[in-house]
Amino acid sequence: MARAVFLAAPGKLEVRNIAKPTPGPAEVLIRVHAAALNPTDVKHLDNFYPAVFFDTIAGCDFAGVVEEVGSEVPTQLRKVGERVAGAVHGATSPTSGAFADYVVTDPRLLISLPDATSFEDAAGLSLCGLTAFQMLYQSQDLSRPQLSTTPKPVGKKILVWSGASAVGQLVTQVAASAGLEVIAAASPRHREYLKSLGASAVFNYADSDAFGDAGGIISTVGPAKTDGIRPDIKAIRSIMYTTFGKDTKSPYVIAAEPNHYTAALEYYKTLAQLLSEGRLKTTSVKLFDGFDQVQAGFDYMKSGNVSAEKVTFKFK
Repeated sequence: MARAVFLAAPGKLEVRNIAKPTPGPAEVLIRVHAAALNPTDVKHLDNFYPAVFFDTIAGCDFAGVVEEVGSEVPTQLRKVGERVAGAVHGATSPTSGAFADYVVTDPRLLISLPDATSFEDAAGLSLCGLTAFQMLYQSQDLSRPQLSTTPKPVGKKILVWSGASAVGQLVTQVAASAGLEVIAAASPRHREYLKSLGASAVFNYADSDAFGDAGGIISTVGPAKTDGIRPDIKAIRSIMYTTFGKDTKSPYVIAAEPNHYTAALEYYKTLAQLLSEGRLKTTSVKLFDGFDQVQAGFDYMKSGNVSAEKVTFKFK
């Protein structure tokens, strides 16, 4: 048997015992050691999206150890005992979700973890990391990370709004590693930290002058409130779930995007490389220990007190 956190009803979580999942021939089974909470998980619980999520396992982001490998998975790709992090489309299945003892997933959509990176630190990398890459490359086709630890400037600037968020921190680091000049908007108390991640300047997001007159492109997750505010700013939307390469029925109906899946394979490899080379800092963790603390983690995120940190659950 295994434990899993279910969305039992709007606003209600429930820990249930389930059968231990079995991976298919082209899948792997991960023993989850830690999992991270994202805003999308809270929206699932609160029935924010126009879809039915209940009686499904919550959670997208996880980190753990490969426990079983399907018969069709190449031996050079994954092995039992390997430390990995990844993401699944949580709140869509009664048998698979990140907030559980075990999760079945695609062996290609995983980050190989160096020994120096803890499961708790790595748990929040995948969903935010893929979102960051989508914003930079799927939406805008900007410069890719360079191999050098001192990347050469490419002569372009990028504004990262909400720079201290988990996604913002990763966008800042990846963009800086690509030679882009990063300008971040965030709370003043995070200024020095964001500069340590590669931002050349940090502005107070509450300053009415933070938006200049140059115009540009905004890459956003889901529907944007920027529409119609500035005619010289173009909003491009993306959602991480398209990187699974399958039809998405929730939170929005989106046809499969095979090219997004292909791109995601490279995104995961790049994240793993940057992490192994020590060029990627993970977001600070706000840790909740055990399945009985998952509701407290949701409540903490909903309180509005999360700032420059990742709500993370330790399951093993």
